[in-house]
Amino acid sequence: KKIDNYIALDKLRLHEPKEIELLWRARFANQETALCAVIQGDTYKTLYRNARHHPMFVLPLFRPGQGVEMQFCQWTFPDGETAHLILTSLLEYKTRGEYARPHTIIEHHAELLEEKGLVLMKGDLTDSRALNGLQATWMLTLLQRFYCVDVDSTDQGSQRRRSMLQDFTAGKAFDVDALIEE
Repeated sequence: KKIDNYIALDKLRLHEPKEIELLWRARFANQETALCAVIQGDTYKTLYRNARHHPMFVLPLFRPGQGVEMQFCQWTFPDGETAHLILTSLLEYKTRGEYARPHTIIEHHAELLEEKGLVLMKGDLTDSRALNGLQATWMLTLLQRFYCVDVDSTDQGSQRRRSMLQDFTAGKAFDVDALIEE
């Protein structure tokens, strides 16, 4: 979907960044299965660059009393102003491949990136049995920890996470235990 499916972009452009954030969040406040956020431009540029280089990854989801369930993340880029992130369980992806049903779909709308320094994020939980809102928020937080790592970062944790992304993409000996520990 385009941003105009959710909110009038021409009217949104008339507002300051703080007001845009309030309007965007208010737009989805009463929707139980909706996720939304406003991402600062520099953060998004880092995330976007890493997503382009590493369009697939896995993240651990801790299930109380059940252990860890791996989640498969895949980025797509339908046009220059939109990026999609699809999340499904790794088991679902291994079983159904390209026909796997996602439990969460995230859209990043970059129409305001250059003008206002903001990217609007909209997400939908498509299967509340697979993931609840709190778990989806946690998955997005984990995703940021890996995809918002700047190439020039000297922080050891950031370097470890960047290395994990690179190893997964390259098909090297990816250490799932290290990922879970991270």
